[in-house]
Amino acid sequence: MWRMLEALALMQATGKVSIDRLIADEAEHFKGTSLAIVITPSHTEPVVAATRQLKSRGNLAVAVLLDAASFGGTIHSIHAARSLSAAGTQAYIVRQGDELARVLDSRLSPAYTRFI
Repeated sequence: MWRMLEALALMQATGKVSIDRLIADEAEHFKGTSLAIVITPSHTEPVVAATRQLKSRGNLAVAVLLDAASFGGTIHSIHAARSLSAAGTQAYIVRQGDELARVLDSRLSPAYTRFI
């Protein structure tokens, strides 16, 4: 487990493969009881669709959406979070300055207020 965590900590996105393409390409490796945690600033429908695909195969999916608008971008993640939530995927929005543990602690924020 420590090797896996170390490898994940050292990973860097190169931008050569989109997150939705990566999810689609790797979906076959997930067995029906796997958990996928998707961490992305992307708000596009293909990302939402790819995450829904994981869920439809019987996997658990959690989306951690980095809100680009709070980091100086122009697009908010609220619509993607609502689409994911409507499809049964837990969705969390992380904004600049948020305490990550608090945002991800579902005991502190009921499902309907996580991304408001």
